[in-house]
Amino acid sequence: MENYQPANIANSINQINTHSIRYGGGRTEPYITNWVKKRTSLPYTIISSEETLTEFIDWNNVVCIGKFANLESESAQAFISTSIKIEDVPFAIITEENVGNLEMETGNVNFENESVVLFKDFDEKYNIYKKEENLVEFVNRNKLG
Repeated sequence: MENYQPANIANSINQINTHSIRYGGGRTEPYITNWVKKRTSLPYTIISSEETLTEFIDWNNVVCIGKFANLESESAQAFISTSIKIEDVPFAIITEENVGNLEMETGNVNFENESVVLFKDFDEKYNIYKKEENLVEFVNRNKLG
């Protein structure tokens, strides 16, 4: 059973489309699980209801969620690219127009089209992305507090 411990699995090489990808992330189950999910399916979750949105936020310590009517838009493509680059934060995209109004302890969060919010279960509970910023830097700066 020792071969299947997270520390050993993390050192393995994942074969995707005959290209070797070495895992270089964290050595705990959440990091490894998130990495595998992003390599074997979409690097983000599709959110289509308020219930799914709330569950996604509640199930994770830190999440980054964007709302995009058009997944081909420049900002949606930047979001998707960021979701691939950052392996330790789960990402989700809201695709439904009527989804994205949350009542939080620290105030209401209302997603508008082309908006991105980083939610976390500590500090100020969420950070709203400003389009002038680099999205990768925004997530990395705010995910730790």
